[in-house]
Amino acid sequence: MKIFNAILSGFLFSKAINFASRMEYKKAMRFLNLSDRFCPNIYSHYLLRSHIMLVNENFYECEKNSRKAIELIHGKKKLNIDEKKYLNVYALDLINLSIVHGKLEQDLCIIELDFSLKNIDERLIRYFPIMPRKRAMSEL
Repeated sequence: MKIFNAILSGFLFSKAINFASRMEYKKAMRFLNLSDRFCPNIYSHYLLRSHIMLVNENFYECEKNSRKAIELIHGKKKLNIDEKKYLNVYALDLINLSIVHGKLEQDLCIIELDFSLKNIDERLIRYFPIMPRKRAMSEL
């Protein structure tokens, strides 16, 4: 049953990503919530939800979901250290954007770019693109 749930959750998540990429956020959330029913507590679900919350100007929920994603990322054994650092940067970008645009009374998060893009699965880069930095990404 676990395998079936994982496959179904993955299919629903891919639909959610697809809708989010077309800026159809209500549909994306619908599929994301369905996906969560079959496999809850998946870091990628929290990251996508955070992005959608940011776009919808729900800054508090964006910040909360991003922090949960960071927690799950750090505990994920299948991710290498560079992938964890990269996804952490993505989540911290969302938190910082929420703090600034939502006028949340928090200090901005410090972001360290100490990872190599060569060691990161291209799907993670495609699904969760980090904000451009002054320093060339090829240097990382």
